[in-house]
Amino acid sequence: MNEGWFAFGRNLLQALVQKPGVYEVADKEGKTIFIGGGKNVRSCLERLLSDPDLRHVRQQAAMCHVEYRVDYQSHLQFKRMLIRDVFSYDPEGCVGDD
Repeated sequence: MNEGWFAFGRNLLQALVQKPGVYEVADKEGKTIFIGGGKNVRSCLERLLSDPDLRHVRQQAAMCHVEYRVDYQSHLQFKRMLIRDVFSYDPEGCVGDD
């Protein structure tokens, strides 16, 4: 599941494996609205789908792109520099948790 964009939602979780990586969430126009990542991409996306503080992201989200990478922290920082003005969230267990 390294290439392409997939519909955002709970069905996406079934296709994911528990590996480190980075994900982007985009709205229906294809604009990236959220970037995240961690040691377990599936777990981080589960949090995104259930965290009440991120409801506004879920309401806009239409698609998601996942890249499995062991160097997820540096790749995530790189993506955040490329895509300015995007909401990101670092819950415990995701990004920054060694």
